[in-house]
Amino acid sequence: MTSVLGSAGSPPDNNLLQRIGRLAGPSYRRVCSLSVVRDHLAPWLKKRPEISAYSPTGVGLGPEETLREAARRHSMQGATAVVLGAGAGNEADFLAPHGVKRVIGADLEAHETRWPQRRAQLAAQGVTATFTLMDGSCYALRDSSVDVVFSQGVLEHVVELDAALAEASRILRPDGQFVAWFGPLWCTFGGPHVADLAFDHLLVEPAELLKRARKVGDGWEHWLELDLFNRMKYDEYIELLDRHFVLEWVGVSGSSDAAKFGDQHPDKWSRLLDHHDEMDLMVRSVGVVGRPRR
Repeated sequence: MTSVLGSAGSPPDNNLLQRIGRLAGPSYRRVCSLSVVRDHLAPWLKKRPEISAYSPTGVGLGPEETLREAARRHSMQGATAVVLGAGAGNEADFLAPHGVKRVIGADLEAHETRWPQRRAQLAAQGVTATFTLMDGSCYALRDSSVDVVFSQGVLEHVVELDAALAEASRILRPDGQFVAWFGPLWCTFGGPHVADLAFDHLLVEPAELLKRARKVGDGWEHWLELDLFNRMKYDEYIELLDRHFVLEWVGVSGSSDAAKFGDQHPDKWSRLLDHHDEMDLMVRSVGVVGRPRR
């Protein structure tokens, strides 16, 4: 059977990696991103030239780090940003430290009691915010009218992702930036956003999965009932993103839970590898920074 981490000998102690990661943060991620280190920890990432950064545990990678990578490439001072899937508006807090001056929060569900509060809080930070009902596949915004389109934990729920990315590209200025952090991807541990289900979504029938999700609760069973997961794999995301954006940075977070599962359940892991690429089982989240193709 292929090793969970695909390397010869014993896999690294993931608890140790996590402890080091919490202390070292970005430095930990930079070391893990070195090709000689990454190829040892995650040989399933070999021949992936688009990947700029890797963290086997997710430490040192996330929405904040992805935005920092974008800001290093192009200043966001005074920028207008659209937040895709803004929810109650908390994602706007990621943008404020980078000098964004106007935020347009778009969501399919209204948060009428929270949005006024968030507008006031952001105004205190010097950010003008507007929250509105808007479909990500059809923005009520002019062509080339915004500087940044940002989303956090949203793309995995966008069923018509090609249309949504095309619309994001349309409203971005030629030198604008698409910045997204998304996951967990469907094929990894807890893909339906329920850690207690582990890899059940790949090992049991849909009816049984829904039954188990309802038993766990926490509201995510509602997302399964409505089928609000696009079930796309890493390569499918990259293909669509590359269609609409010139990808300048891609960060990949591994899943320590998946690695542990493979060690503890070798028979189930072998069954998973019979039908899924190891990379899809191991990549938990992805961050991207891109410019619109013109």
